[in-house]
Amino acid sequence: MRSGAFGRTLTVLSVAAAAGCSSSAKTPADDPYVLHACSTPPNGPVSAVPRFHRAVAATCEPTPDTANPDWTYAVAGMACTSDEQCRPDGSVRRFCRNGACTVDECLIDADCGDGHVCICSSHTPNGVLLNANACLVASCRTDSDCGAGGFCMPSAGTCFTNGYFCHTAADTCVDPLVDCPSSCSSECTYFPDRGAFACPAPMVGGC
Repeated sequence: MRSGAFGRTLTVLSVAAAAGCSSSAKTPADDPYVLHACSTPPNGPVSAVPRFHRAVAATCEPTPDTANPDWTYAVAGMACTSDEQCRPDGSVRRFCRNGACTVDECLIDADCGDGHVCICSSHTPNGVLLNANACLVASCRTDSDCGAGGFCMPSAGTCFTNGYFCHTAADTCVDPLVDCPSSCSSECTYFPDRGAFACPAPMVGGC
């Protein structure tokens, strides 16, 4: 499955009240860019099969300039031998890939190194987020890394996928549209402190 289908451009979480969600030193209203797990339990047993999972490793295409029409990128395509040559203005979102400067950090997982996975851009113009292939933290790269019958699932961040992790019996969501109650956000997020996926609390604010 092409990882870009889930999204470098996930829909920004809706503005919503924080009723029914877990307490924290900072509430979602106080700290709108931090995800908090929702305390409302799922409506029933979690779904057996994730709506999105990584059955095979992705091979991404280079992101075309048309995918980022609002971004000025004067050195795109310039010959290079290092990332630094592509960053004359100090930008960190420019990389030397296959001898030319690009916004893409990777094309395949091996470009990212251990513990990371390459997520493909959607190539759909977006005025808020830079559309580019990117390396994200991951505990798995394909379903087979999660054992027999396992699933390597994407974790929903505040504005886009923030990593890939194995589904376990501790998860309280798999398919967010089915497992996440209406008082929670319709996303399924991996929370490191729980070591599991859970529905995030509604957020106030956006990207």
